[in-house]
Amino acid sequence: MLEKLVHCLVAAINDRRGLETLEYAVFGVAFVGLIVGGVALLGADMSAAYTGIGTYIQNQVGQM
Repeated sequence: MLEKLVHCLVAAINDRRGLETLEYAVFGVAFVGLIVGGVALLGADMSAAYTGIGTYIQNQVGQM
């Protein structure tokens, strides 16, 4: 039983066919993480900017 487990483990370590897929998966996860981080960092600034624009427009309409 142990010999079969060791044989399967060694075969899995030596098998390089799935390595390219794993590399693409890691790259994809990193890319999504960067996008989510960028949106999180810029989201508050963008919200404040749109709020400021909306307030300015309301003030201009109120002065007419």
